[in-house]
Amino acid sequence: YWYKYGYHKIEGLEIAAHVGSEGGGYAAENGFSLVVVDPMHVCSKKCEFCGKCLDPGCRYYSCYEKCPGHPFPVEGRSGNVLWSLSEDGTLTLTGSGEMTSYRAGSAPWYPYARLITRVLVEEGITSVGSYAFRGLYNAREIILPGGITSVGAKAFFDCTSLGAIDLPDTLETVGDYAFAYCSSVREVDLPDSVTSVGRFAFYRTPLETVSLGRVTSV
Repeated sequence: YWYKYGYHKIEGLEIAAHVGSEGGGYAAENGFSLVVVDPMHVCSKKCEFCGKCLDPGCRYYSCYEKCPGHPFPVEGRSGNVLWSLSEDGTLTLTGSGEMTSYRAGSAPWYPYARLITRVLVEEGITSVGSYAFRGLYNAREIILPGGITSVGAKAFFDCTSLGAIDLPDTLETVGDYAFAYCSSVREVDLPDSVTSVGRFAFYRTPLETVSLGRVTSV
């Protein structure tokens, strides 16, 4: 039968009712399983991935569906890039050539954004796609390899825990809003290879020191 979050298979009769109601009392008196109907209930612990209830003893209607568990590593492919998220919060990308450019929230690892604390892009990848790491607000470190030539628009937008930006000396262009709202970054040193910086690239990033290298277009 249908619950709020999907179909639910039962063994035997269950009663959904308010605690203290006639239905709740009937369930208690006759030994039936009671699913508590309380629209104001907020689950005490939810899965970081799917938002489902992690409390195996919870019987509230509002979070009755339990998390099935998410084995690590979580893996996938996006274009020519393979990605893997390990249990320690490291997102690793491997492959060759240019990374896919995304729309806001469409990167395949974005549903796990709050779990990602470190990003490692390995040798062979030559660009960082637009919106690739947008909103990874718990990522404290992002490692880019030599060979990266471009950082797309809003690639690191709103990475609020990122403390430093270490850009490879092969980088040539930085896209619009690429590092906007990186509110923990105080210093940026653009390598001499960078010739173009897009509009609002460091918007609302509280920079104290900036080195523009040989940039010819901002």
